[in-house]
Amino acid sequence: MKTRLHGDFHLGQVLIVGSDVTLIGFGFEPTDVVESRRTKHSPLKDVAGMLCSLGRAAVAAIVRLTTERADELKVLEPLARDWQAAARTAFLRGYLEAVGDCPAWPAAPQEAQQLLALFSIEKALRDASSALSTSPGAVAVPLLHLLGIMEASDADEWRLPSLAL
Repeated sequence: MKTRLHGDFHLGQVLIVGSDVTLIGFGFEPTDVVESRRTKHSPLKDVAGMLCSLGRAAVAAIVRLTTERADELKVLEPLARDWQAAARTAFLRGYLEAVGDCPAWPAAPQEAQQLLALFSIEKALRDASSALSTSPGAVAVPLLHLLGIMEASDADEWRLPSLAL
């Protein structure tokens, strides 16, 4: 099942003021052609985009905080991983509760997990490519995030959270 989607869903596209949440910036990547913006896709692409954004935020925090204090990596890395896991679980729980039995979400959890991993790898590769062409000095964050996705895929960390709260 395919639908229209945001196309470039990440933390920078979410505005929160008090209890109001607004999504902005619909329309895919700026370099995408108009036809690709009209094409329907799996909504898991947007979910993967947000999961990647959470992962990049964790990696960026580690990179920024350890640039001048490399000795703190051993302390900060587990904290960033814990934050990322908690944010990922909260986002997925909320999303799964909201979509319910929508046919656009795969009924088989393993299929959803595999699609999320695939779309996350695709997004991370696009981010790395974009960084290489626009700001080569900033490519460390998307590459480190891509390595994290690959490690999570190998470690079977793509299981969906239980909806039992």
